[in-house]
Amino acid sequence: MIVYKGLENIKKRSRAVALGNFDGVHIAHVKLIDMIKKRARAFNLEACVFTFKNHPKEFIPGSEILKYINDTEKTMEIFENLGIDSLVMVPFDEVLQRMSPEDFVKDVIVERLGAKYVCVGYDYRFGFEGKGDVSLLDRLGKTYGFHVDVIDKVSVGGVTVSSSRIRKLIYEGDFEGVQKLLGRRYMIAGKVVHGKSIGRKLGFRTLNIMPRENLCIPSDGVYVTRTRVAMKSKVYDSITNIGTAPTFKGDAVSIETNVFDFNEDIYGDIVHIDFLKKIRDEIKFDTPEELSKQIAEDVRLAKDIHSEE
Repeated sequence: MIVYKGLENIKKRSRAVALGNFDGVHIAHVKLIDMIKKRARAFNLEACVFTFKNHPKEFIPGSEILKYINDTEKTMEIFENLGIDSLVMVPFDEVLQRMSPEDFVKDVIVERLGAKYVCVGYDYRFGFEGKGDVSLLDRLGKTYGFHVDVIDKVSVGGVTVSSSRIRKLIYEGDFEGVQKLLGRRYMIAGKVVHGKSIGRKLGFRTLNIMPRENLCIPSDGVYVTRTRVAMKSKVYDSITNIGTAPTFKGDAVSIETNVFDFNEDIYGDIVHIDFLKKIRDEIKFDTPEELSKQIAEDVRLAKDIHSEE
C-alpha cells in the first residue's frame, strides 16, 4: 500500500476512491472500502482511500477536543490489511477548510486523485462549512466525469453504526458492543514509561502505558485485557487499571497493565492492549493492604475470564 501524506505528493492515476473521516474504520466504513475494491477490480482502477489525519471538527470554534478510536499507525495497518492500494491521509488545514465543494471536487478528487468512481456514506459532507452533500457530489460527478456510489446507514441490533456511538461504548466499558460495531476488539497502543511503581509495591508489577496519540480512553476502572509486546510479537493475558490511584491520592490518569507470566523491563517499547471486559470501577480503599487484596481477587477473576475465552 502506498501512503501519501500531502496533496502535493500524490501521483495522479485512474482510481476508485472512498471518501470519509474513517475514525475507527468500523464495519460501515468497511462497506465503502469493499465497494471501491469491487469497482477497482471491475474497471482496472487503483483502490484508494482519501481521508484526513486530523478531524475537520477540530476547526469548529468551541468544539470539544475529539478523542480518536485508532491512532494513525493502527489506521494505516487496518487499511493495508483490507487490501487498499493507496491511502491519502493529509492534514486538514485552513486551505482545505476554505475550499468550496466544487473546488474540492475539481482540484482534489479529479485533478489530484484522478477518480473515476467515488464511494461515500449517506451522511457525507464536504467543502467549506460542510455545504456539500451526497446530492451535490452526484451532480458534480456527472459534470466532471466520475460515478458516485452511496452506502446507506448500517445498523446492528437497531443501533446505527457510527464513530460517536463507538466512542460512547468504549467510555462505558461495553467492549462486546464495541466489537460488534467496530468489527474487532478495541486496542490501545502505547509506549512503556516509568511510573510511580505503585503496582510493584503492592506485589503486582505493572507496565505503565503512554498512548501514542489523543485516543478515546475507557472510563476509570479495571479491565480484562490481552497485551502484545511488539518486540516479541507475543500476546499475553493481562489485566489493566485505568485511573488516578485514589488510594494513594493520585490526580493524573494512568494506564497500568499487569501482564501475566511476564517479568521483563521493556521501558521505551511499544505494547498493544486489547480490551475484553470491564470488571469494576476504580475504588478508593482505606489502606494499601485492602487494595492489594482486591487486586488479587481481580487477577483471579481475570484469569477465569481468560480461560473461558
